[in-house]
Formats: sequence, structure tokens, C-alpha cells
Amino acid sequence: MVCIVALLVASSGLAASPPAHAADASQGARAFAGRTYEGVVSAHVKPPRGSGFRAVNRHGRGTAELQMTGKDTATLLLIGNVEKDNDASFAAEGRFVGADWRGGTEAMVTISGDGRIAGSGTVDGNQMDIRGRFEGRKLDVYVELRPLSATSGGFPAGTAFQFGYTLVDPVAIEPGSGDGDGCREIVYRTKLVPNLFGGTMSTVQVPECRR
Repeated sequence: MVCIVALLVASSGLAASPPAHAADASQGARAFAGRTYEGVVSAHVKPPRGSGFRAVNRHGRGTAELQMTGKDTATLLLIGNVEKDNDASFAAEGRFVGADWRGGTEAMVTISGDGRIAGSGTVDGNQMDIRGRFEGRKLDVYVELRPLSATSGGFPAGTAFQFGYTLVDPVAIEPGSGDGDGCREIVYRTKLVPNLFGGTMSTVQVPECRR
């Protein structure tokens, strides 16, 4: 995971907001699976005060999906392209347990039946925190990594690498409709994505929105 914290990417952070709600409460977290969300990913690198390093802010495009991989399993994908393709991307493999989805090995992350996302732990020498929510067509996710030692890129221990995803499930549109708030086609590309919550790199089908 050192390769991830060396990237110049991060987040806008999430403000307090009303409780999330599932599209279909009877399905629990399964109601959020199979949708492709797309929008903006914001990136901040915040070194400790007095370290002599300057903060970095970047913005790019992002997509996300709770992608079904079996009858009771799914992978949470957060895909970000900031300075280059796939440089703010993470994956977490998990399964549905009751109304919830639970993923991760070294650190755990949960999507509750009402759409809340929460998780924390230590993975590959990084303190990790994730929080967010599904609400209607919207998905907001905030991820923060803090390395416990200096990174290969030279950033000191305690530097905050923050990734914020502000996404929406686009409305399907008909070709030639002129509607700019939607996808004419969702295509999938095979990519290697770091497993944020423990384990090796994951080979996943990454959704991309074509307008």
C-alpha cells in the first residue's frame, strides 16, 4: 500500500448530513449493488505541521460500484483518475450478511442496510478510515490513509492522504436525446486495483460512463 500513499491524491471531506436511506429497505445493502456511480474525486495530501512539506490538492474524475461477484458476494470499487489513470482507486471484497455488506480482511468495512459506509483499521503500515453513504442516486465516500512511517515518496509519518468521491448514478439516456446528465453506455475494463482493506491487488471489471 506504500505505492498508494505516495500518489498525490486526496479528498474534499464530507460534512454532516441527514441519515441515509436505501432504495429498497427490504433488500438492505443489496439494493445498492449493480449501480454505476460517477462524478468527481478530490485529493489532498496534508503533511504534519513543521515537516517542511507543502500540502497538495488535486481533482479528477471518479466512478464507483458495489459489483456483484456471486450470489452473496460483491466487491466495493472506488475508481479515481486524478493525475493519471487509476491513481486514486481501491477495492474491497466482501459478502452480504443479513441486511449488511461486510468486506476486508486486515481492516473491516461495512455498508449497512440504510446505506451508511464505515470502516477503519491498520493495513500495510497505514492507518485507514473510510466513511460515506448511499442516498437515492447519490454516493459520497471519504477515505483517509496515514502512514506509520515515511513513504517511498519521502512524505513523513502522519501525513494525511485524503480521497473524496462525490458521485451520482447517472440516468440512462437515449442516443441523440441531448441530455448531458446521463450515460449513453456503461463499459467495463479489466484493471488491477489495490485492495485497501488487506490482501493483494484485485483484478476487477471497472465501470466507465460513456456520454
